[in-house]
Amino acid sequence: MSVTRTQKKVGIGLEGAIKVLIARGKGQKQFFVIITDLISSRDAILSSAKLCQLTGNKMLVLHTYDDWYGNYHDANNIANAEKLYEHLSNRLKIEAMLKRMGISYMRIGPADSTFRIVRAIRRGKA
Repeated sequence: MSVTRTQKKVGIGLEGAIKVLIARGKGQKQFFVIITDLISSRDAILSSAKLCQLTGNKMLVLHTYDDWYGNYHDANNIANAEKLYEHLSNRLKIEAMLKRMGISYMRIGPADSTFRIVRAIRRGKA
């Protein structure tokens, strides 16, 4: 399979997909909803947010915060507690960066329903 020059420039992943969608939109403003844990895709989220900021498109980042829920049984383990704290600290920094760029952000957990999420978005709380 050969790769054309255009395909190499676009790339793959989140930022590449958003670039393609923006190009296909031909000047229309778009709203991107990204669901992420903010750690495994940090750079992709931030570069995509920057792209949306530069092009005037909107983005909502839904952060699935599950570290505390998934590792509750290891909460007394010092090494695990330090890892959880490091993840939380990194996520707070990313959240601040997103908000400075004008990107909407909402942290969701296992108790959050679709109704609550949509209501918060409509009320401008995200």
